[in-house]
This record gives sequence, structure tokens and C-alpha cells, in this order.
Amino acid sequence: MSEELNRLQSVFKQAGIVSKLIYINVALFLVYHLFNTILYFSGSDFVLYSYFAIPSDLSLFIRRPWTIITYMFFHQGILHILFNMLVLFWTGTIFVQWFNRSRLLAIYIIGGVAGALLYLIAYNIIPVFSEVLSDNRGASGAVMAIVCAIATYRPNSSVNLFPIGSVKLKWIAIGYIVLDLIFMADGNAGGHIAHLGGALAGFVYVSLYKRNIDILSFTRNIRKPFSRNNIKVVHKRNNIDIQYNRAKSQRNKDIDRVLDKISKTGYDSLTKEEKEILFTMGKKN
Repeated sequence: MSEELNRLQSVFKQAGIVSKLIYINVALFLVYHLFNTILYFSGSDFVLYSYFAIPSDLSLFIRRPWTIITYMFFHQGILHILFNMLVLFWTGTIFVQWFNRSRLLAIYIIGGVAGALLYLIAYNIIPVFSEVLSDNRGASGAVMAIVCAIATYRPNSSVNLFPIGSVKLKWIAIGYIVLDLIFMADGNAGGHIAHLGGALAGFVYVSLYKRNIDILSFTRNIRKPFSRNNIKVVHKRNNIDIQYNRAKSQRNKDIDRVLDKISKTGYDSLTKEEKEILFTMGKKN
């Protein structure tokens, strides 16, 4: 048994961030439903998921603040988690081709939190929800943040969707948003609202990032204001960040140029230098 656990631990450590998020979601889904089954056969009326799903009632949320994080790792049924994990795998794999792995995790969390906040605001401000007691769970808001982030960064990149064929990322993101708006009144309004919150977070983050405003780097520049040594460190770090961002921006431009050339004239038309750029990008992913 210990050997199997060690093997699973090794697989998890070696996995990429997308796979790790999927493993965590699936593991929690299985554990949750196993405990649910035990509670069912024991005759208990204890509602386990209420301690992990985010409630619409603000007074209850204040007593369970951890649910703003836990809700995005718990799913109701097999189709719910299956769809979310498939979209996470698909879009997450594309995302890490352009951003690093820690940034994907950050967008996942930010998107989930944004979805939760919009859900809470909507259910406590919009009159139609005034008499409704609800709760929300699932990674959809977090996943939508990743979908809209990569669609905002590479809107005209195309992917093949069976059986439709080649579709641009921007149309996929817009399609998801339109579906959420259309079906909001047909049930699970809270879930659709959380999707829109996550989508907005992904869009805003990349829109700022494309203007060289990286909101995820702000915390790295926080230093003690009363120390002269610390002030010097801040300036040094800022210079390093500027150089890094310039180099990254140039690298992204080179990659875009190579990919555009492949789409127009094929891989064989690349020069040796251009193939080296493509090879370097593949190694970093």
C-alpha cells in the first residue's frame, strides 16, 4: 500500500500544473462522494457539501469564509466535473504555451474568487434573488478565467473542434459567454454568474498584461518602507523586471512571427534561426 502511495506521490510531483489541478479536483470529488455514501448508509442527515460550497447568504458566508476557495474544487456530479476538467486540460495546455505554470495557477484562483464575488454580489443585490437561498460549487469560474485569458491574448489562434473544424479562440470564449447569458434564467443562475465573473477576471488580467501591467507581480515589489537597504533592493528588482519584460516581449514577438509564417507557408519554409526559436519555445513548455 505504501509503495502505491509513493508511486502516486511521484506521479503527482512530476506532473505539470494542469495535470495537478485535474488530479486535485478528481481526488476531492472521489473522496467527497465516498463520504457522502457513508453518510447515506449511516442514516445521517449531515449535509457535507454545505461546508465546501459557497453560500449566497452573506451571514452564512461570513461564518464559512474558506468556501470562497474550496467551492472551486468541488463538483456535484460526474458530468459536471468531466466537462470542467476537459476544458481545463484543453485550454490549460494552450495557456502554458504562452505563460508560465505558476501564472496559470494564479489565474485559476483569481478566476474562481472573482466568480464567487460576483455570485455573492448578484444574489444580495439583484431583486429576483432576494428570496432565494442558494449555494455554488465547481471549477467553472476558474476554468472560464483561463479560457478568456488565452482567448484575449491569442484571439485569432485557431484550434480544431470535432466535428466543427478550425475555430478561433475568441469565438470559443464568446460562445461560452453567450451560452451563460442565454441559459441563466433556465436554472443554475448562480453557476452562470460565477462563469461570467471568472471570464471577466481572465479578460481584465490579460488586457492589462498586454499593456505591460502585470497585476500578479505587484506583491513581489512590496518591501519595508523604512529601510534604506530595502529601498535599494526595490529599485534593483524593478530594473531586473523591466529588462525581463522587454526580453519576454521580444521573444513573444519572435514566436508570433514564426507561428504566422507556419500558418501561411508551412514548417518547411522556416529558416534555421526560426526553427531554433520554435525548438526553444517547445523546451520551455
